Amino acid sequence: MPKNTENEKEIRKLAIENIRIEKAFKKATAKNYANGITEFDDSIFGELFNKEDELNAEIKAFVDDYRKAKDSKDKKQSDILNFAIKVKRKICS
Repeated sequence: MPKNTENEKEIRKLAIENIRIEKAFKKATAKNYANGITEFDDSIFGELFNKEDELNAEIKAFVDDYRKAKDSKDKKQSDILNFAIKVKRKICS
């Protein structure tokens, strides 16, 4: 590429920099991924999202039972359910 004007010099400089980056990328890819880059398997997320939904449903059920126990002034039952809610939320997070 010619380098007669400032604009041409800048274009040439950027083209050379892009070539260097591309060479470094190819070298790193060949070194770190000799067998090729495999496609990311996102199937584990489906299982985790399902588990999270189940835990949220359980927490909602415990909260509903807790409110009923609280309304009926059953201190022992409300304490048990409150503890169960805290445990489930800790598992969920």
